[in-house]
Amino acid sequence: MRPKYYVLLAVVIVMALVIIFSGYTSVLNRDSSTSTIVKTNTRIPKFEAQTLDGDKFIFRNESNIRVFEVFAEWCLPCRKSVPEVIEFAKRNDSITVIGVAFRDVPFKIKEFEEKYGKFETTLLSNGKIEKSLGITNAPQTLFVKGDVIVYRTYGVTSVKELEKILSLIE
Repeated sequence: MRPKYYVLLAVVIVMALVIIFSGYTSVLNRDSSTSTIVKTNTRIPKFEAQTLDGDKFIFRNESNIRVFEVFAEWCLPCRKSVPEVIEFAKRNDSITVIGVAFRDVPFKIKEFEEKYGKFETTLLSNGKIEKSLGITNAPQTLFVKGDVIVYRTYGVTSVKELEKILSLIE
């Protein structure tokens, strides 16, 4: 290869890195109210999972409203969404908020929760959760009443959006 091609190759690589980095930072700096809210009526089959603390979690039909927040350490939008959901949980004692670590490893999940907020219960991904809850990506927020997903959000959510959804359910 001629020297001018090396220079051209270096310029192309640097430009690609700049584009990639600016895309990641734009995700982190985006307005936090960018989720898509979907009303649904999806029944959840019973499933079991292990919690981050090593306990057994069994999904059962309960009368209270539960919110499942799907997140991952490697998910950049989750870094904005999880603190919003944690704040929402603090403001609403009547609901249970459960984290669902999507395709992640326990030590990374613990690091993530130390930095962005800890859920009362965090479930480890096991394939059954994804199938039962219809999870294909993160972040997602699922509002569950009884054994039915009544609302689902895709993308970064905010306390304001979560409060609005809760008011529609109650």
